[in-house]
Amino acid sequence: MEVSEKEEQKLRRNPANGRELLKVREKWIDVDYYEQIEATDAEVLQREETHQIPAITRNRYGKGAAYYLFCETEPELLGEVLDECCREKSMQSVVTPQGVIGRKIAENQYFYVNLTGKEQKIELPENGYGVLQEKKMEDTCTLQAFDGELVIC
Repeated sequence: MEVSEKEEQKLRRNPANGRELLKVREKWIDVDYYEQIEATDAEVLQREETHQIPAITRNRYGKGAAYYLFCETEPELLGEVLDECCREKSMQSVVTPQGVIGRKIAENQYFYVNLTGKEQKIELPENGYGVLQEKKMEDTCTLQAFDGELVIC
């Protein structure tokens, strides 16, 4: 990305690593990379404030929707977007280890996303079946780094 000197003066940088900080939803986030997308068919829900590029977009498909974030998985921002999706679909949060987002999406159905770089174990309300891993789960669901799972109990 090329920026003029005038734009460069407006940019904020992380003093520890020199990377540009991006502002979304009144929060400054530090990411390794981001994409400058053109939202032709998608609804723009949020723009990055310095460059005014689409940060969060949504495309509706039948009864569902696909959300796109312009940057790598940044836990706080992703958590906010997931919370909004859950409120929209009347889903409930569930207790999870730090760095793991969990939602009850329907009766006896739970969706988990591990936002950490290490393996996480989640205690399940009862024995279940991991749809994505295609295996039975007794008491716990183990998620690898940056992995997700739909568990049916």
